[in-house]
Amino acid sequence: MKKDTKALNIFFQFWSEYAQTEEYHKQWARDNLHPIHASRGELLYNYSSPQKNLYFVCQGMIAFVSIDPSIKKRKIESVALAHNSLKTTNHLYTNTPRTGSIVALRSSLVLRIAYERVKTLKNHDPVIDILFDVLASRETRQHRSHISILLSKLPLDRYRLFREQLSSIQSVMTQQEQADYLGISKRTLQECQYLFLKSLNS
Repeated sequence: MKKDTKALNIFFQFWSEYAQTEEYHKQWARDNLHPIHASRGELLYNYSSPQKNLYFVCQGMIAFVSIDPSIKKRKIESVALAHNSLKTTNHLYTNTPRTGSIVALRSSLVLRIAYERVKTLKNHDPVIDILFDVLASRETRQHRSHISILLSKLPLDRYRLFREQLSSIQSVMTQQEQADYLGISKRTLQECQYLFLKSLNS
């Protein structure tokens, strides 16, 4: 079966920005990366069915979400736009699944990569190491920014920091998605938007 060349070409272009790949790297990707056309709302991973996979976004937007048991409200824990990724565990070398789900927030083109296919070459091939270190660094950087934003107690401060630190994500999210990412209600988010815009014009 012929692999989706569009997804692989996007992946190769991203990879080549950080390392000089050889033909066998591309063949490794063709053999081991599995393209998925995910419709909006489609689940890629759920805690009840453990996986050990990484999902690289070629186009679209996916997110790791969970449910706050105290209020039965969705929490968006992390987001991956194009050229970013999400994992089903906290890192490549653990068997403990993350509690929650990975869901497509938009129609998305993603590549699923099994951990075992990465670990066969990682720490043996610097070109592979660079690729997955870059992806891990991007995911960690967003996580740290998100945590620092949530440490602010005032919703308006959270919203302002969100715009400052993660503008690429904030600018493409709906109001409900932003509210779920910031841990506030949609109404509170709308009030924050109003106050923020008002402060710009004052």
